[in-house]
Amino acid sequence: MNTIFSGIWLDGKTAAKLPATLAAEGSGMVLQWMHGQRSLMAGDVMAIHPRQKGVQFLRLTDGSTCEMPASLELLAMLGQAGVGVQKSSAVAAILHGDWRIAAMAIAFLVGVVTAFYVWLLPSFAQYAATIVPVELQRKLGETALRQIEAQWLSPSQLPSAQRGQIQRRFETLTKDLNGPEYARIELLIRKSGVGPNAFALPGNFIVLTDDLVTLVDGDLDAISGVLAHELGHLKHRHSLRSVVQGVAMTVLASALIGDYSSALAAVPAGLGHLNYSRHFESEADGFSYALLCQEKINPAATALFFDRVSKIDPADKLIPAYLSSHPVSQDRARYFREACPKP
Repeated sequence: MNTIFSGIWLDGKTAAKLPATLAAEGSGMVLQWMHGQRSLMAGDVMAIHPRQKGVQFLRLTDGSTCEMPASLELLAMLGQAGVGVQKSSAVAAILHGDWRIAAMAIAFLVGVVTAFYVWLLPSFAQYAATIVPVELQRKLGETALRQIEAQWLSPSQLPSAQRGQIQRRFETLTKDLNGPEYARIELLIRKSGVGPNAFALPGNFIVLTDDLVTLVDGDLDAISGVLAHELGHLKHRHSLRSVVQGVAMTVLASALIGDYSSALAAVPAGLGHLNYSRHFESEADGFSYALLCQEKINPAATALFFDRVSKIDPADKLIPAYLSSHPVSQDRARYFREACPKP
């Protein structure tokens, strides 16, 4: 007596799921559902991904689909009827088999990706950032700046005299900085819809928002600490390294899923949504502190910025582009309150 397999049938035209049965019939099979049936030969069923557990999907050439509980017996009947078998990837074969093997395979994959992200990728990004031509960095920065300006920035509404004071202080901070990481450096003061903010882009662009100036009551020493911090990001090419890491992760993900279409698009998008690591932020803070001490600017004034941020946003979530992934503001304020080393 032939074994009858029960499942559901979808006609491919509506969302209705009809109870159905499938059984062997001669050299083929017979599919039955409420008010209908049809004989199936090997050519009526598309090649399957064989499964021993879960659901076995049978896609018919007319667009309809059968879903049957997977089993060795069902596979045997399909094989006798001449239904073809698709070649599966190793991952698919594992996932369609024992869940314990699948779990171990996924854990191994996660371990490999984690090791790549934690150790190999930062080293690669640091090296890659040193060999990217200056002109390419400039183009990347200009592209990102256009994107950011279109979405979040508008001309500054600060008094021109105040903007001039900030620009002159910035020139004081940068007058002794040499090297390609500081070539054609520009400070852009803009009004922003995302609150107090400052950020650095490849190509030596630094953006400072009106709200940040207002947050510290226009205190030039406090603003100097923020600008010196962003100069630290340029010094260590943090934005470029972050983009390299982001694109590399996108390429890795594309390799895993087989779709590379979004990898290139990640470059400007990544620049527009930079979130630095705590290590990068601490490195930039160290540069800022040293530069302030060198220029005889009291670094304790910079603590004012972090004090104000912690008061208006104790969870450090108010300023996503500047504080995301940063060390806790109060810890940074304590760091900048330390007196400069004596000569």
